[in-house]
Amino acid sequence: MAAAAVAARLAGATWRTCTGARERRASSTRWRVSAEGTERDAVPKSATRNPVVCILWDLDNINPGIDPERARITARRLRDAASRLGGGSVGGESGDDKEQKTDNRQAGPADVVAFLGFGNQETLDRTSSNALRSEGVDVHCSASTPDAADMQLGAHVIGFAHAWAVKNNGSTHDVPPPEPFVTERALTAARKAAEDEEESRERDVEEENVESLVSPGPSTSTDAGDAAEQSLVRNALESSIAASKHFSEKTFADEDLTNKTAPPAILLIVTSDNDLVPAIEYARCGCHCHVAVCGDFVPKSKLEGGKAQLNKRMRTHTRRHFSGNADTSGSKDVGVTNRYWSELQRCAMQRPVGRLKLCEKSDAALVWDSTRRFEVGDENLENAESQHGRPKNVLGGVVGVWRKNGGTSVGRWPSPKAIFL
Repeated sequence: MAAAAVAARLAGATWRTCTGARERRASSTRWRVSAEGTERDAVPKSATRNPVVCILWDLDNINPGIDPERARITARRLRDAASRLGGGSVGGESGDDKEQKTDNRQAGPADVVAFLGFGNQETLDRTSSNALRSEGVDVHCSASTPDAADMQLGAHVIGFAHAWAVKNNGSTHDVPPPEPFVTERALTAARKAAEDEEESRERDVEEENVESLVSPGPSTSTDAGDAAEQSLVRNALESSIAASKHFSEKTFADEDLTNKTAPPAILLIVTSDNDLVPAIEYARCGCHCHVAVCGDFVPKSKLEGGKAQLNKRMRTHTRRHFSGNADTSGSKDVGVTNRYWSELQRCAMQRPVGRLKLCEKSDAALVWDSTRRFEVGDENLENAESQHGRPKNVLGGVVGVWRKNGGTSVGRWPSPKAIFL
């Protein structure tokens, strides 16, 4: 198989047409149907269940846009990626293996037990929220305050990990209590707003006292700022506790722990925001929950219209005017072609994914490219018989995977190797 793949690459064919890729695609329907819970075989009560995955999507980082078709396909691709984190990825063999694992874990996809998206009203105004909901995404609209969506996402990271750890241990013993998740930006904004409000009130009181010849009292703006920060932290703690309760009641309440342990749990966090690091550390180190992040972690090459470390706005502007449409072999410049893969590897060597703080604190990272087109195939399961009027390719998809302690390179996706080492 390896020799055939090498021969295919030397012949100028794209990687996705090699023998190994065809075999991985052959099982994609089985994976996706199982992940969506439509035709999954019953799991014997005596067997250990497949890993469970919770997808938490930061809609600010990977926004599918207002086009309903693209939004639906993006959600399906994320769900498919999450399902492929199951099988042997937590054990040490390929998730595509059809044979029973030696540790009594069943082969096949992970069970996507929760799929949540977070964004403020401004973000949701440029997102096809109804299309996401039709794909089973629980879209949460956060307050229009700094980092409100990020804090809500972080609270659910902590809540899911805590609920799973409590179920896995059988009690709250040896499980750290939920922690409040707040960002420095949110704390600064809350303090400033409270201090400005208090100073404005003090000026009004001072003017009244001057008119009545009464001396004004001491300034209390600092106290108001401290109170605002404490209130924000309390609210964040309540959000984490509420998220843990939600997952306990909705996700893990019906678990039949015959072997006294919960199924392996994986958090797929779709974001590239470093602010989520404290929540990820709580999930991994405190609750021993596997964490994979999914985001745009490598600078785009000139092939994709990127200019390495340019800011996000400039990169987007440059990509919009990129007109390349064919690789060196003459095939369509869609998907992971030979030319694209070579450029991706070169960019990943210039800025290794493992050195990014968010990835360094996680178990693995799925590299997403929102500017790359991928063919629309089995994503349209219900429309497979009628593709008239449907797009042939849609922007956005996973192009590679990085493993913790697995070197600095970005590996192929879907992966024939274990994701969590």
